[in-house]
Amino acid sequence: MKTKTSIRISTFLTAAAMALSMQTSLCAAAAPEAGQIPPLNSSNTQTPVGEITQNNIIYSIFDGNEAHVKDGSAASGTVQIPDAVYANGTYYIVKKIESRAFEGNDNITALDMQYASGLTDIEMQAFANCKNLETVALPFNVTINQFFAVAFSGCTSLREFVPTYGKNYFIESGIVYNKNKTQIIKYPPAKPDTSYTVNDGLTVGFNAFNGVRYLQNINVPTELNESTAGTILKKYNAILRQIENGNISINGVSIFTYSEDDSEEPQVNPVFRDVICSNLEFITSPSNQYAKHYANYVVKQIINDNDTDFIKALKLHNWLCERVNYDPVVSAAIARGETYIGEKKNHCDASAFLHYENASDSYSEAGYYTVCDGYSRAYKLLLNAAGVCCERVEAEPADGGKNGHAWSVVKLNAYDNAPDNDRCYYVDVTWDDNKNGWDYTYFMRSDNPDDFNHSSKYTNWHIVGNDENSKLSAIPEKTYSIKNLGDLNGDKNVTGADLVILRDYDNSSNWSDDQRANADLNFDGVIDDNDVQFLAEFVDARLGDINGSGTVDQDDYNSLANYLTGIGMVDYMKVAADVNMDGNIDNNDLEALKSLFGRSYGKVKYRFNEYCFDKIQQQIAE
Repeated sequence: MKTKTSIRISTFLTAAAMALSMQTSLCAAAAPEAGQIPPLNSSNTQTPVGEITQNNIIYSIFDGNEAHVKDGSAASGTVQIPDAVYANGTYYIVKKIESRAFEGNDNITALDMQYASGLTDIEMQAFANCKNLETVALPFNVTINQFFAVAFSGCTSLREFVPTYGKNYFIESGIVYNKNKTQIIKYPPAKPDTSYTVNDGLTVGFNAFNGVRYLQNINVPTELNESTAGTILKKYNAILRQIENGNISINGVSIFTYSEDDSEEPQVNPVFRDVICSNLEFITSPSNQYAKHYANYVVKQIINDNDTDFIKALKLHNWLCERVNYDPVVSAAIARGETYIGEKKNHCDASAFLHYENASDSYSEAGYYTVCDGYSRAYKLLLNAAGVCCERVEAEPADGGKNGHAWSVVKLNAYDNAPDNDRCYYVDVTWDDNKNGWDYTYFMRSDNPDDFNHSSKYTNWHIVGNDENSKLSAIPEKTYSIKNLGDLNGDKNVTGADLVILRDYDNSSNWSDDQRANADLNFDGVIDDNDVQFLAEFVDARLGDINGSGTVDQDDYNSLANYLTGIGMVDYMKVAADVNMDGNIDNNDLEALKSLFGRSYGKVKYRFNEYCFDKIQQQIAE
């Protein structure tokens, strides 16, 4: 195993030793963080006249004795950029490091540019995602602008910059400022200090604090109290929204608190609650960390060790519907035909956990609010915390309308414990939530338009999987539906004929994927006697009671006789009409029905979906 070497820049080799030999190792580049980096606009309009390779770094050379660092992907260890490179009797002054020259190189640990006196430009993403880069010595004449930090985006191990000052910058405690120290340019993400003091009037450059890992407290010159908390969060949001550590404080006062094992409900400090709940965009990153902790807390409270993935999905679906309401301000805007641009408080992970509104003219009752994006983000966090694969789905309106939509795709354990047979379902918690509680109209559905009408309403569906929990990268090729549970013969009804098939589950290797998926009635990942019993109870409690009165009698006989003469029958009544369970409704059933006269069931449900949910809810209660 390779041992990573840590070197402080102050002990770098002198210019006379720059011919240091380096081992070649190319590491695949990781993509820059989405939404954080502006488009690359290289200032290089010159045409190179050749290339020079020195110490595993490729330089482009230009007329006028100028060189640019083009490719450092093969460099490793301590990388030194010289003042000039030599070829064919000519010295070429190194003036620029081009975009992505070292991007994704995990083999470099230190960077020494202090002897490159002619180096003025380090382009965006030049060292992006060099995850083991720890120390950087800047050249004296390098240009420092608001996008300088982007050159080092994703350098998660970066601890410090040196030397103390240059022509266009000032460095203090390893942090890069502009020349007059009125703007912070780049705070090293791995700087071990847990506290940072902001001088009055200091502004924050683009991505200056991106990915900061250890910072826990920010000291600000303004006295902190309930009346100033909002102003402070707004003023320093450029810092707060980039810090990865969720346990952040201001002037020693914690914004969020949560127990180490997430066994206690996370809290928002009362000093900050109002401004955070209504302005989540001011502290996005720590609030999203809070949301993850809250999801873990919820899972610990309501999920049991023996819960199947399906039951977990059901419980968390219900919890989320009970927790949050759709934002009525957004509903009103959409009803007026307006394009909803979206407030960030409705479009971050913490939305369903923290967007709280007091009762007002806009909000009829106090509570938590969000929109479809917030629902889908929260559902993903909750299911991921419970160990269930869930991703967000986004789509555009198919009719060219103004507003898109977001929902979820859930992957459940295979019916035979074979990963290749895992089943994917769509869930739209937003559309299941309603003023009277919730229902399961959009719970565990397929992309069949008859089953999930999103297929006709929306287009350009795509998975939004951009974090460490993502397990699906694209829309599943096939989705299943709880609507089809128990329908093993494909006639769109659940009858005794399906029970006959299910009882022969030992021969299920000959079944289609749909049959196997629809036979796992209790969603425990296997097809067994428990599923047979599940379906047998449903069929046996309905057989012959065609009109649903609770008793098998002459009226049921007349209903079946009328059906056989061409009078229609509601599909769900066919559950009881196939009395001999042969898959057909005919005169044989009419004859068999006589033997059931007088049989009493009490009030029953004919739709297997409803029966399924009742049984599962009963299991949950037990």
